[in-house]
Amino acid sequence: MSDFITERDPIIVFNPPPNFRGRSPEEIALKEKIQKLEAEHLKLCDTLGEMEYFSNNSVAYEKYQNTIKEINAKSQEITKLTKTYMDLEVNNDKSME
Repeated sequence: MSDFITERDPIIVFNPPPNFRGRSPEEIALKEKIQKLEAEHLKLCDTLGEMEYFSNNSVAYEKYQNTIKEINAKSQEITKLTKTYMDLEVNNDKSME
């Protein structure tokens, strides 16, 4: 290969595997679930913001109320899973000592 890159030279990219720093599979799966729930929560919040403009009829108002309930349920689940994750993290840190 030459010293400079041409369009014909292959582009070599090294993507190292993610570093889990000794995390257990349960801890990793839990963190991924929390991230997914947070994304869903944000999406619901955006939907709620859009719905506020159309909440003047009864059908839209019912959907609005249901969305609020979903957001509250997701918030509670995120809080619960985050606490579980933090407990796992503390237990793993203690076992590494």
